[in-house]
Order: sequence, then C-alpha cells, then structure tokens
Amino acid sequence: MRNIILKLSVIGLLIWAASTLHAQTGFDFPEQEISEIVYSVSLARSFPIICDDTVSGRASFRFAGGDFDTAFDSFLLTNRLYVKKEDSRWVVSRIRIINHDDGLMDIDVCDMLPEKIFEKLSTAGGIPIIYDAVPSVSVSVHLGAVDVCSAAAIIMRKFGGYAVSLDNGNVLIERVVATNTGSQYQTFKQETDKLEIHCDEDRYSAELSNADFPEIIEKIAEISGIEFCSLVKPGSAVQRVSFSNQSFEKALEIICAHADVGFRCVQGLYVFFSQPDAGKQFREETKEWFVFSTGYIGADEACRLMRLRFPETDFSEIGSGRFMCRTTPDKHDEMQEYLSLCDVREKEHIVSLKYIRAEDFLNSLPHGFSSSSFKKTGNDNILFYSGSDGNYEQLCSLMEFIDRPAELLSYDLLIVQAQKSVSSSWSSGLDASQLSPGKNTHLQATASPSFKFNIDVVAAFGYIFSAKLQAAVSENKAKIFADTTLHGVSGVPISFRNTNTYRYRDPYLDAETGRTMNSSVTREIVSGLVLDITGWISGDGMITTSVTASYSRQGVDTSSAGNPPPTSEKIVTTQVRGRSGEVIVLSGLVQNDESKSGTGTPLLSSIPILGWLFKSHDDTEESNELTIYLIPRICGEDDKNSLSNRGSGGEDSMKEMIKTDIQEIVRKRRLRNAERNE
Repeated sequence: MRNIILKLSVIGLLIWAASTLHAQTGFDFPEQEISEIVYSVSLARSFPIICDDTVSGRASFRFAGGDFDTAFDSFLLTNRLYVKKEDSRWVVSRIRIINHDDGLMDIDVCDMLPEKIFEKLSTAGGIPIIYDAVPSVSVSVHLGAVDVCSAAAIIMRKFGGYAVSLDNGNVLIERVVATNTGSQYQTFKQETDKLEIHCDEDRYSAELSNADFPEIIEKIAEISGIEFCSLVKPGSAVQRVSFSNQSFEKALEIICAHADVGFRCVQGLYVFFSQPDAGKQFREETKEWFVFSTGYIGADEACRLMRLRFPETDFSEIGSGRFMCRTTPDKHDEMQEYLSLCDVREKEHIVSLKYIRAEDFLNSLPHGFSSSSFKKTGNDNILFYSGSDGNYEQLCSLMEFIDRPAELLSYDLLIVQAQKSVSSSWSSGLDASQLSPGKNTHLQATASPSFKFNIDVVAAFGYIFSAKLQAAVSENKAKIFADTTLHGVSGVPISFRNTNTYRYRDPYLDAETGRTMNSSVTREIVSGLVLDITGWISGDGMITTSVTASYSRQGVDTSSAGNPPPTSEKIVTTQVRGRSGEVIVLSGLVQNDESKSGTGTPLLSSIPILGWLFKSHDDTEESNELTIYLIPRICGEDDKNSLSNRGSGGEDSMKEMIKTDIQEIVRKRRLRNAERNE
C-alpha cells in the first residue's frame, strides 16, 4: 500500500512539474509581422489562432510566463486589434462587430479603409452596400447600437460630399455633384465641398475647400482647354486654397503644392504625378532672408528666445545685436512682433567684487543667471548686471558664498640628505649626569644646537630627533637640502625645484672625414630635486595634500664617445589627508654610489701574484637617502598651532621639553628611593 501511495505521489509531482514548465513558456518577437507572431503563438499553444485580411503591419510581443490569455489580450489592445474567441479557433481582426437581437450592432474599428469597413458591415448585417469611389484614408470609429445605414453615414460624414441612403434594402453611398455655367466663367461646385475656379482674361482665381485633386484638374482642363495625363491616385485632396488674379502656371503650382503633386509640361501635354515633398518645396521657395536687430538684449539671448517660440526656424547670429533667419513674410511680421516684446530695456545694477576676479565670478554663476546679463568694465572688480530688482536682490544674497577670499596654505619644508657608509656613525648631542655623588635627585642636561632651523624641529619631531639631526649635521653625516616655508592658495599647485642643468651638443659623423663632430643642436639634462605640492582645504578643516617628489642624479661620463653622462631618477607620489600641523614624511629616495681606488709601488706592483704585496685597494659603498618633511598648515590659525618658529623658538622648545623630561625622571627616582627606605 505504501509503495502504491509513493508511486502516485511521484506521478503527481511529475505532472505538476510538466504543467509548470509548460506555463512558463516564453515568447520574444521584436518588430515582427503581426501575422507571423500570431502564427507562431498558435503553433506554440497548439490551438488555431488566425488573422483575417484586415490585419497588417509590424509589432513586438514579449511574454515570459504567467497568464497567457491576459498577456495576449494586452498585446492586442496595445496594437489596436480585436479577437473573436470561439471554441474551435480564435480570429484576430482590426474590426469587432457584435450583433444584437433587434438588428442593431456594436462596431469598433481601428485604422481601416472605408472600403474594408463596408465589406465587413455588409457581411455582418446581411445588407448589400453599394458605394462610389471613396477616399483611401484610414478611419477609426466606435459605435454602439446602430444599424448598417447609420454606421455608413457616420463613417462618410468625415469626408463630406457623400449622400448615404437606403434603397430597396440596399445601402447606397453616392457622391453628390452639381454643375452651373456662367457667361464669363465656369463654376464647379459640390454641396458639401467648395471647389470654385474662375478664369478672366487668362487670370485665374480659386476657392477650394476639401476638394479632390483629380476633379480640380478636370475642371482646370475644361476651362483652359489643356491636355493632361494624371498619374495621381484618387483620394488626394486640397484642404484649403484661396487665390486670385494668378497666371495659369502659378495657379497650377499653388494647387499642386497643397496636394503634394508635381507636374511637367511635355510637348503641350501636362503630366501630373505624386510628389510627397512638393508642398515643402513650395514653402521653401516662398521664404526670404530677414535680418533682425536688437537694442537691449544680446543676439545670443534673442536667438534663444526666438528658437523657443519658433522651433521650426533656424536663427543665426551675424554680429553684435543682429541675427538673421529665412522665413515667409507673414511669419516675419509675427517674429518681429514677438521680438519687440522681448527686447526691452532692463535696469542695470553694479556688482562689486572684493576677493575674486570678474572672470572667476562669471565662471561660478549660480543657477538661473546667464553670463550674457553681465558686462565687464575696465575695473576687474566691478561688473554691470542687467536684470530685474528681484534677481539682483537674489544675487546679492548669494554673493557671500561666491565672493570669498581664497584660503591660504603654508608648507614648512625640511629636506635632509643622509649619507650612510661603513665608517659613518650617528651619535646623540644630549648628555645627562649627576651633579655630585650622593645627590641622586639632581640631574644636569646640556643642549647647545650648533645652528637654528627655520622649522621648530623640536616641537614637530621631539628633542631626541632634533639632537640626533644636529649631531649628524655637525659630523657631516647629513646635509640640510632645504629648510624653508612655502606659501600658496588652496587647490593651486606649488613647485619647489633645486636642480642642476648639464648642456651638451648632439654628436654626428662627418661623411667626408669620418670623424665624430658636435652639431649646433644643444640639449639639456636636468638633475636634482623637484617637488610638486597641491593642497586643498575641505569643509571640515582637513587638508588633502598631493605630493610628487622626483630626485635625479647625474653620473660621471666615463665613455670616450662623447655621449651625455648617465642619470638616475627616483620618484615618489602620494596623497594624504590630515589636520593642520600634522607632519608628512616622504622617504625612499635612495641613491647608491660605489667608488674604487687603488695605489701601488711602480714596477713591483706589476709583477704577477707578488705584485699584490705592493698594492693597496680602497672600495667604498655609499648610500645617500633623501628624506622630505612637510608640514601643511592653514594660514590665519592661532600661532600656538604653528610649527614654524621663525627664529630661536626651536631652542626654547627644546629646553622646555628637556626640563619636563628631567622633572619626570627626578619624580620617578624619588619614588624609588622612598620605596627603598621603607
């Protein structure tokens, strides 16, 4: 029994998985024929889904699982289609007709030609529909509870000039035409349309409204007696044309342009043909070039305003306060009127700058202000502003955030070049000893710097480092490469260079003598220290410093070919962020040098093997390391935070720190003596 239950459970699970997999089938048809999409869906769903003869065009259908009926209905709704769902099949169409029991019907049509609509209405209503030539223009209608005759009348009401009637159970759609003849001219007039053409002494006048172009040409041929051949399809209409006292050629040109029709006269035969851009060409031919001048606003501002009002026209600046465009005379008058409303004199205000230049101010204008509203003066601190009083007050309220002094930075710079070798040594310049035997609580310290630094080294690095540095300098184990203070503006790079320049001429081989000669081209080799510093002060008072240090050294030219001496270069690039007064140390700029020298007794030192007894060799390896100490500070802060003493402050700081340390040593020694006595 348990095995049977288990097998049934497995079978049910497989059926559920198969149904789920089937439900998650997806479709993706980008820009495909609608009939192909419907056919593919029909194959995938294993159910007949067809399109009737009203469906055409392309569409996209994407479906990735879920309710297929809802997705398919959304696809039809998006593409203005309808579906008639039957038990045996689905039929997709652009028309939906629902018949009522009382003989009326609901009709929904999207983008169909009248001929197709009448065909479907006749089939659904069982009533013959007989019609004349109708326009080939797609229509969309949505009607409820109407009969076939009323539906046809509503559809043809859009075009006008047609009469719809019911005759012996048939629906008749006829075009209503009436004619009238005068003594000096002939008139062709329809009841609902307006088509009047007059000819008086070879001068033509016309009043056309919703007139069919083939009928217009027939009337013109009847009046003028010309022979013509029309290649224009029925349905080309002229919506509205009115002119008078025009020549025959000009009248034809005007009428054809409004119907997008072109014409040619070939041996007296006028040939008319469809030309989609005929109206556009006619409008371009009627355009002229006009020049506009402004009195108070600039040409760029005027062009900007004109483009907003007349986006179809291209405007070009041609000078100060002048611009031009190509348009029709009627449009020119409208443009001139609009320009007169915009070109008004605005009140001028004076903008005074305290800390920044006019160019910097124009580059940092707030939103809503244009540089064209400002005019420079001879003074770089004064600008003229043309604008309303409200805008000027708003600008003044923002000036405190724009016109601000640039924040200043200073960089205390100490560059030390230390030399390391086998015989070199470092020793401290600080000595502490008891004054006399038995007095364990008294100490004496002597600090006598041999020179003073521009930077307060003691406060920055401590007196022990200061003492070692002074000892190394006094013993020629270290050299002060630079000891200075650099000043700059936040965000502006500062460069410090201490370099040597070696110039040489390019050698070349003389073709005649075969000797190497020096050319007139002079080149340079620059070696030394190059330090590039860029500091930026953030809103919280922190300083972001970017430092690039390049240390190059020129070697000795040992070649005899006249080549330039070799050079070596070390580069360190870093970016740090810290508070004002924090020390930045750059190290790793190391240059290693090797030197070999030897002496020997003449003649004896050249004897093989024994000659080594009469020779002496001295090999030396030196390592020179360049260390850069950089202390960025924000200028204007309290002097207590400054690490630059500008004088003898370094010695005073050293004495003060030594005094504090000695007091601490004495305190600890007293405590130890007290513990021993106990």
